[in-house]
Amino acid sequence: MPAKKGTKFNQYTFETKVEAIRLHIEEGWTYRRLMDQRGRRKEYVDQDRYVQKLKRENDMLKKCLEIRLQEMKHTNT
Repeated sequence: MPAKKGTKFNQYTFETKVEAIRLHIEEGWTYRRLMDQRGRRKEYVDQDRYVQKLKRENDMLKKCLEIRLQEMKHTNT
């Protein structure tokens, strides 16, 4: 499968790759755990939390706008 445009490829050292393979085979570490150890997963979790916060904020603003429009409609009639 070709890479998506704008994809950034990580270049890990040979030692890091060997250690990751060892942890996976000998220790039974999962891919997720390996990424957690490298600190990559935290970035994605933080990003997901930020997106969820923005969605909640957007929903709240939509509700406020709806209430405001109803109030304006009642004052005009």
